[in-house]
Amino acid sequence: MASRKPLNRDGSEIRLLDLHPGKPSDEIRCTLRTVTFEQSPKFEALSYVWGDPKDTRPIIVDGQPFQATVNLEAALRALRGTSTKRVLWVDAICINQDDVDEKNVQVGRMHLIYSRAPRVLAWMGPSSGDIELAESWIRTYVPGSPFTFKSWYWLSLKLKSHFSPKAKLRKYMALMRALDGYLEFFANPYWTRMWTYQEYRLASHRRLCLFGDRAARHIRSDPNIGELLSSRAMIAATKGEQLLVSPRFLKFYLREPVSAGALMAEIQAMMGRSNSINLMRVPAASILMFDYPGISGHLAGCPLLELLTQTFQYQCSNPHDRVYALYGLCPGLAEAYPVDYTKPYGQVVSETAAYILNNELTGGAMYLFFGLRDGHLTDNLHPSWVPDFGPKSEVPDLEGAQYITPFNHPYEIPRTKITNDLKILHLWGRSLGRCKVTYRFSPEDEARAAQIGQIWLDPSRLLGCDINSNILKSSEDLEVRLTYACILRRLNKTLHGRDQLFSRFTRLLLEWAHYQLTIMERERNTNSESGEEYSELDEAVGRLKGKALIVTESGFFGTASQHVQNGDIVVLPPQVGTPIILTTRDEAAGKQPTIYKLVGTTYIDGLCRGACEDAAAASGIFEQRDLEEFMIR
Repeated sequence: MASRKPLNRDGSEIRLLDLHPGKPSDEIRCTLRTVTFEQSPKFEALSYVWGDPKDTRPIIVDGQPFQATVNLEAALRALRGTSTKRVLWVDAICINQDDVDEKNVQVGRMHLIYSRAPRVLAWMGPSSGDIELAESWIRTYVPGSPFTFKSWYWLSLKLKSHFSPKAKLRKYMALMRALDGYLEFFANPYWTRMWTYQEYRLASHRRLCLFGDRAARHIRSDPNIGELLSSRAMIAATKGEQLLVSPRFLKFYLREPVSAGALMAEIQAMMGRSNSINLMRVPAASILMFDYPGISGHLAGCPLLELLTQTFQYQCSNPHDRVYALYGLCPGLAEAYPVDYTKPYGQVVSETAAYILNNELTGGAMYLFFGLRDGHLTDNLHPSWVPDFGPKSEVPDLEGAQYITPFNHPYEIPRTKITNDLKILHLWGRSLGRCKVTYRFSPEDEARAAQIGQIWLDPSRLLGCDINSNILKSSEDLEVRLTYACILRRLNKTLHGRDQLFSRFTRLLLEWAHYQLTIMERERNTNSESGEEYSELDEAVGRLKGKALIVTESGFFGTASQHVQNGDIVVLPPQVGTPIILTTRDEAAGKQPTIYKLVGTTYIDGLCRGACEDAAAASGIFEQRDLEEFMIR
């Protein structure tokens, strides 16, 4: 274990790592030294994925053994020079990870380290020939990219392909490998980690992506590049297949000890991997690679809620880092609640939610993106209004659930307020009154399929009231509105000619329910022309799992969280933007003034945006009901 001289607790000092030169086979040797920013130190900050902390390799730091993760040891080996030392800042070594007090201080300083480093090295793993091909292809054929020495490889292939079928095939294969490399770059685990997100962002334009010791300077998430390379590679694959079965080429392979069948299989495998460029499959990279003007520009004012929604699927080994890894991009939060790894994670989440609601004008919108914690209604350690910011959070089922604000009504967002003890949320909204649960969808797939097969035949039974009742708002077209509330709004379908659309999807729903109950029928139908629509219905109906249908005492129906119960209150809060459900049951009941708990969000027919929105009904609510203050624990 390397010995480290303690750093000043005021955060004025950092450690730098001198990586000593050596041959490729030599052990890694480093020394640490302490500096201050006032000394204007010159160093490179290393950004990398730690990997498994239990899988380590020995290196030497200050003459003592140090267990570095496999990724770190490989990065240092790739970065090490043969004749001169390299000065780095490496979090795993320069911060004493066993000293919690030091870690609290130094983690709070990381934004200064990465933003002031002359260069940030984003190390993404060992070298990759396919990524090198993608890099050189972009620099050869994409306008505005600087020509490189390796561009001669592509120009040479192009020239030779005019005279040699073998060179022509090599060109086709190289194009497909370049596409593989392009996709491989964006699928790298580096783009899915919390800490690398901040480190890459803070580096502004002073960053370098490395695979081994090779730089990928010009691969970027530009749709034009992706589409150009994809189209060229697909054309190359088609021409490669045609070439391999041509008489001239078959004659060539009779003279060469090479299997045309093996090459055909390789081409087809490449086509399967790279059939189309779709960076939405790796949104982390496409978001992160977009160049902002720098920390002093866009990111300095980037709302914390926006950062959390961009990174909610990112990974971290310590749950605290889901928030702490964003401190460098949100200095206000860091100042309000300094880094402290001794705090329970639940307290960190409560502080984060309170900061968003207290300081960001549209902070209530976090309930559009993050679900509530498991057991949030029974856990008395933390308030019910605190969401789950983790990657396993159940994303709210809110397609089209934002409620409409009448044009003739003044735009209003009364500010929320969290009490100093982080317990009570003061939220303003208009009440739709108490609700009644009329139907619950089964959590079991087969049972839910059976429900789907029955309920659309009798919507009045489903809603527990007469279809012609004056109590129920928007009773006309109830079958269409009910289908939209439960299914269609989740399918990204418009309701132009909605009667025909309703008829078609009602038929599909009944067919879907049937083949859900018959496995062999399901397999047959999945391969039919309607297979894609069945797949969509699988996902949409799956979101009904455990959900409930409710009718409010004011005559509106909707779909709600599985936690809703009879007597809960439906509220339209302007800052949240979607209807919510509050309850006074359990220990929250009977208190003066009334203290509620947050059950969850809901969709209300007619009041929420979409094909069935009702502007007149929305205006009536805004005109007839005043804003009330609700206190939520």
